[in-house]
Amino acid sequence: MIRLFKISDSTQCSKIINLCHKNMDELNEEQVEFLLGKYTPDYCEKEYPNHYSLVFEETDEVLGVGLLIVETAEIRGLYVNPQFHGKGVGSRLLESLEKEAVRLGISKVHVKSYFRPESFYEKAGYKRIREGMVEIGKIQFPFVEMEKKLGKEKIENNCME
Repeated sequence: MIRLFKISDSTQCSKIINLCHKNMDELNEEQVEFLLGKYTPDYCEKEYPNHYSLVFEETDEVLGVGLLIVETAEIRGLYVNPQFHGKGVGSRLLESLEKEAVRLGISKVHVKSYFRPESFYEKAGYKRIREGMVEIGKIQFPFVEMEKKLGKEKIENNCME
């Protein structure tokens, strides 16, 4: 079931996010340590309620989380418990975030992804627009920025597949 994020989801979401970071081969030890220190339950509790944030829950366990930053039309923080990769959790979360964007009149969304999840977004119809590097302190993080044009017809057709 997909539902809105609740403060009580913070600990489970932090665990999922950090499990994903630990499993990202493209990140080095310094990058992983930085991310583990950032994505704490406290961070999730403070950040996720500020945006349109969803969780995928099954039998009282959060399996995935993602958010839409409405002001910038950006999908961010889409993470799925690695045990459930390839089972449709991420796709369903992404579709739900896109539906909300369409409902709000957003015609194009973008995402910044580490390189490994790039194929996930390509399968969902996102196109690469640029590669970049963001520097946080002394740590650099490479990313791929991708975008997708949204339209009512596209979203409805995607949901029927």
